[in-house]
Amino acid sequence: MASPYINTLTVPVQINLLAGVPGYYAVLVNDINQADANWQAYPGTNITVNLGSTDGVYTVLVGLRGLPPNATATWQTVQLTLNTVAPTVVITNPAAGVVSQPMIQVQGFANKALSHVTFDVSNATGIFTN
Repeated sequence: MASPYINTLTVPVQINLLAGVPGYYAVLVNDINQADANWQAYPGTNITVNLGSTDGVYTVLVGLRGLPPNATATWQTVQLTLNTVAPTVVITNPAAGVVSQPMIQVQGFANKALSHVTFDVSNATGIFTN
């Protein structure tokens, strides 16, 4: 999984097998009791995990086991942060429509931590993206 931050309720998960041949898989979301597992036929290396509908941190356990009913299960845990609400970004400087300088310094704030910001600049000569 590329990032622990997601914005959809359904998450694709790719399984990388190091050894063995799984016959069944199980997924637990915010439940670390492996006895609660609902084992299903193993569909291949791509499965889908359904999270809850509330933004927040989810602990996801994915288990694999062989064909015999008493086969030992192997579990992997990952934490995902569901965030479906876009951040509010406020530009405080420069004021809209007032810039006539070759370099633009943009200032502002957001209500959430941002990893990066991209923007486009347009004027009478065209649009400059990113």
